[in-house]
Amino acid sequence: LDKFAPVARAGRPFCNAIGSTPLGPDGISFTVPRGTTGTSGAMTDEAAAFSETDYDVTDLTNSVRLVTGQQDISRTVFMRGNSVVDQILFPDLIAAAETALNLSVLNGSGTAPQHRGVMQVASINAVTYTDASPTVAEAWPKLADAIQRINSNRYAPATLIVMHPRRWGWVTSALDSQNRPLFNFQMEVPAWAATAFGEAAKYGQVVGTLQGLPVVTDASIPTNLGAGTNEDEIYVVNADECFLWEDPSAPMFIRAEQPAAASLGVLLVVYGYFAYSFRRYTNGHAKVGGTGLVTPTF
Repeated sequence: LDKFAPVARAGRPFCNAIGSTPLGPDGISFTVPRGTTGTSGAMTDEAAAFSETDYDVTDLTNSVRLVTGQQDISRTVFMRGNSVVDQILFPDLIAAAETALNLSVLNGSGTAPQHRGVMQVASINAVTYTDASPTVAEAWPKLADAIQRINSNRYAPATLIVMHPRRWGWVTSALDSQNRPLFNFQMEVPAWAATAFGEAAKYGQVVGTLQGLPVVTDASIPTNLGAGTNEDEIYVVNADECFLWEDPSAPMFIRAEQPAAASLGVLLVVYGYFAYSFRRYTNGHAKVGGTGLVTPTF
């Protein structure tokens, strides 16, 4: 059993990277006041009228959402297969639910029961990389553009880059004009200037750096975007503006026996409550997309 191969799941790399705080014990929605019009200031002549603009606030409402998973098993398995339930079924239920949450945080539509994911946030900074023969060197300025847009529009730093593992593989495969890798995998500064640092064989955690920002890979990022349905996107975010609230007791577990005694069935259920928002400052995030990010070749 210790060599059992569970179903592979993309997991929740993005959720883990942005972090979370405990969800309060009560309430099904909560409101964050958001300043939309600020007061004004101006250089003024003596005895002249002062500059005046009234401060205005728009409420940003976030709903608490539910993520679930369930599995029917026989009572025999439940009573006599403890290792199967505890080490296979229950962990898989949890992994499935957390993967669904991660996908909603990334690409949820915003229509119940989905959160609105960062991919669906209106007015996010968007950088287009158009290239019939894409290279890492040509994509590099686009990342710089995404970062500067956050700095210029939000007046705050970008803190995290998130991309699909295939995109990270493409980045780390780049060579310079003398066929030397642009990435330094020993994490030491070489005599020649490496583009960035990184590790090619990691997933779901910080795998390296680009332009001084940590990079996290997440396979929940779609790879069927664009007109050719073969593009993925790179996201640059300010993690301080990514808010994920999780029920401290999640995932919760329920065992429910079927009412008909002859069936001897047991229903295993996991569920958890979450709330999430990227919309406090939509210009605090950016994405890079376009034909330059089609399926990479190696």
